[in-house]
Amino acid sequence: MSFFYNYHNILTKDAFSLHQWRQADCLSITMSYYERNEPFLEPSIYAIQSDNDSKTVSEFPIIYYTVAQIWKITEKKVFIYRLINTFIVLLGLFFLFLLAFEILKDVFLAFLVPLFFFTSPLLVYYGNNFLMNAPALGFVLIAWYFFWKYYKSELNKHLIISMVLFLLAALLKITSMISFIALIAIYILDLLKFGFLKDIQIQKNKLPFFLSVSAVILIVVLWYRYAGNFNSKHLSGIFLQGIYPIWDLTRNEITSNAINLYTKFIPTFFNSTALGILILSCFWVLIKGKTNSRFLYLLSLFVFGGVIVYIFLWFKAFTVHDYYLTNLLILIPILTITILYELKKSNNEILTKKTFKIVSLIFLVFLAYNTAVINRIKYSQSDPFVKRAFIIDKPTIDYWKWYHWNYKNHYQALEELPQYYDSLGIKKSDTIISIPDESINVTLYLLDLKGFNDFGYVDLANYDEKITHFIELGAKYLILNDTNLLQNPDVSKYAQNLKFEYKNVKIYDLQ
Repeated sequence: MSFFYNYHNILTKDAFSLHQWRQADCLSITMSYYERNEPFLEPSIYAIQSDNDSKTVSEFPIIYYTVAQIWKITEKKVFIYRLINTFIVLLGLFFLFLLAFEILKDVFLAFLVPLFFFTSPLLVYYGNNFLMNAPALGFVLIAWYFFWKYYKSELNKHLIISMVLFLLAALLKITSMISFIALIAIYILDLLKFGFLKDIQIQKNKLPFFLSVSAVILIVVLWYRYAGNFNSKHLSGIFLQGIYPIWDLTRNEITSNAINLYTKFIPTFFNSTALGILILSCFWVLIKGKTNSRFLYLLSLFVFGGVIVYIFLWFKAFTVHDYYLTNLLILIPILTITILYELKKSNNEILTKKTFKIVSLIFLVFLAYNTAVINRIKYSQSDPFVKRAFIIDKPTIDYWKWYHWNYKNHYQALEELPQYYDSLGIKKSDTIISIPDESINVTLYLLDLKGFNDFGYVDLANYDEKITHFIELGAKYLILNDTNLLQNPDVSKYAQNLKFEYKNVKIYDLQ
């Protein structure tokens, strides 16, 4: 399936395609460890902001730092970064298979669960990308397998492994804790001894669970408190470390985001038909009343509730930030396993029929095909697989044609420029101004030079004020990736000493 999704070719691609902005941020932190040997707890980015500072914390930087140390041996190889994240995700899917087999006791159904899950366009795109959302989800999937082993055996070693994995996930993305919080809620209800929970049979000795959960929460709180304090002393506001709630929006903005969520994000999250089947099946379990596994029933219910709460708390992000939904995907395998378990206990003859297996496999192939087309067009509209596709609408094709054309004509040359730095006398320690660029790090990362762009410095009214200020802060070169800016007198007055011209890019010496 990874081959079907073109992973083997995507592995070697640098920051590119959808949300290149956030990809460049992640790679920027990694490069700070690789090239500038930043201390583990003091990462920085390419963009220089207030007080000539570039230090800022996003997620717990364990993966960024690990990749950087490997690069010091191999030199920078982006495929290593992608491969590490891909490995964590695929390992998560493997342990999801083991978990499904532990619960369902059926090899076919156990295979079906992770393969069905791996048709999510969102999971497939970010599964071999640079963002931390998908690896966090991978760790959660592995954690659930070990927790289930603990749930059935009461062996503390399984509990410890599970909690360490939940901790890693939470440190990478706090939003990956939805199912972890659901687990805590189940245990609280068990402590309260509600009558309908009497057959859950959670461990009699609650102390190991209490201590391990407390340790996870404490470490997570300490980390995010450190991150907040660190950013308050350096660059705050670069990375979101709070909520983006619905109540911060106007009525029109809520309507706009709701339409965007329904029309764009949900089809990316998971195939709408498959998602509809899951939700309807979930209602069937709910209406049926009597359930065969109170634990799975409550877990599904609480995770579903957690997803709803999350959507309200981060509703403001649902403009273009589809990756905010990645950790909500944990709902899919939990619902799938719960529904299959209920069917197996109450209508097992349905699941054992060849008809069910054949239909399931046909549906799986269709979902994988749909996802393959969606994923491949993000990297090339001329991909033969995409050209023969019959499921992509014209507006989508036109958008990606424009995207790839725009990238080729404005950004591709920036990737190729670093090879000329030695002959031009440009040093890695030199500071630049790279415009136009509204992102934090995209062009700076591609150029592999620290400096300034259009991001930030909102108190400076125009390019004249900005460039003057940047020169005062040490900027040596002005790099334009769109020469139309030369028509702006605030820019052209600084574009006097042309140092180098390459394709659509011009470099001017400011000193």
